Amino acid sequence: MPSSAVRKFTDPVRYFTGIRNLQIAGIVQRRGEFRAKSTRIDMYRLWMHRFDEDLPRIMKVTPSGTRAVVIFATGAESRKSDAPHGRGAFS
Repeated sequence: MPSSAVRKFTDPVRYFTGIRNLQIAGIVQRRGEFRAKSTRIDMYRLWMHRFDEDLPRIMKVTPSGTRAVVIFATGAESRKSDAPHGRGAFS
């Protein structure tokens, strides 16, 4: 049965261990108030997750091996790499 959930975290340890099907070791790189949000959508044969974090971090992600994992960055930081391609060329 399809389902969805949104979870908010203020503790990085609970955040890193709360992501299913992955073993994650993470380190927050800067002091400050840690805030993160996990949005999960489950369909019959597909799991999708979106993660938003406020502080920079380093993570080592080890998949369980039972599902394929695809990870890619989105948001303002990932868009900076698009700048040399000429954003205004199509507008």
